[in-house]
Amino acid sequence: MGFKTRKDRPEYLGKFLNGYSALVKAVLIDAQFATAWSPESDNERAFEQANTGKHKLSLGGGSGLCAIVGGCGIAHVWRKGGVLTFADHYDDGDEDIPIGIGTALFDIPTQRPTKLGTLRVTSGVVAFVDTSHPVTGLGSAVLRRLSGHGGAKRVGGALVVGIPNGEYELWIEEFGEEGVEGDWGLIEKRFRIVPVGTLVTSGAAVA
Repeated sequence: MGFKTRKDRPEYLGKFLNGYSALVKAVLIDAQFATAWSPESDNERAFEQANTGKHKLSLGGGSGLCAIVGGCGIAHVWRKGGVLTFADHYDDGDEDIPIGIGTALFDIPTQRPTKLGTLRVTSGVVAFVDTSHPVTGLGSAVLRRLSGHGGAKRVGGALVVGIPNGEYELWIEEFGEEGVEGDWGLIEKRFRIVPVGTLVTSGAAVA
């Protein structure tokens, strides 16, 4: 399951963010439910749930996942094959995409992975919500254009990504206080989204 990226290299899809503070929370949900997101009522709820290890989040009749990414303000999302990944990534406040970060996110060997939960997608599109903003501009035409085709688009308050319908797992790795550092910056946590049943093994590359 998944899409072939160009020459099997990481493909940059876009970013999600928290516009009101540096703390980034990841809220992932089937895009057909994303417009139900309310920053006023759901932002704090997502933070409290993720902070206490309750990562499943109900929203608009659907069920998504929430997690605390970290204090960098922005998270960049990449894809390689059928795997999506993003990270708690520090790069001296530069919003540009550092050279090599995409490759590093997939090549750094897996370390102590923990599964946070399972996400079901039936619209062919997953949304990464900007938790401080409502989701706008996500109509049926956008869903049809992206559904199952592998594209990605920034709409108001979210990054939306086309993926095959099915069930996916969200995994986290925490690299400790020192993190993993390179010319592209510092990574303290890495997240990956993989189809259910994908083998996640310590010591192996992500994809």
